[in-house]
Amino acid sequence: MAVYTALQSKMIVRINTYGENCTFTRDTKTTDGYERVTAISSTSDTDQKFEFQPITEEDRKMTGRGVSTEGYMRVYAKPSYDMTNNGDNTTIEIGDKITRTNFDSVSYRVEQIVAKWTLAGVETYRILLVRRIDD
Repeated sequence: MAVYTALQSKMIVRINTYGENCTFTRDTKTTDGYERVTAISSTSDTDQKFEFQPITEEDRKMTGRGVSTEGYMRVYAKPSYDMTNNGDNTTIEIGDKITRTNFDSVSYRVEQIVAKWTLAGVETYRILLVRRIDD
């Protein structure tokens, strides 16, 4: 367990040091009996740290042959975030939105979870493939 603690501590320090403040948003859809969306509510948490990097050639292969990769970024994220400030430990999932607040205020949607790094069965960090969206 000491190895896990050391690795997770290093990744959290890395994300907190090199990451930037972002707003993490999750939309929840309410549907009727016919599966039509009747309402969308959002839960957001500001001042969460994410580390953005340009995508690599390996990431380009994951987007699909012939698909434009403009607007994609690779993001290092912690295994979970406290969205409601009550210790709920919300994990990042596909479809969540991350808005860069201290760089260019651009929003990105999580398109793919590239990797969930685990050690001794416990997740230490996630690598995400995100795509810029227009709000």
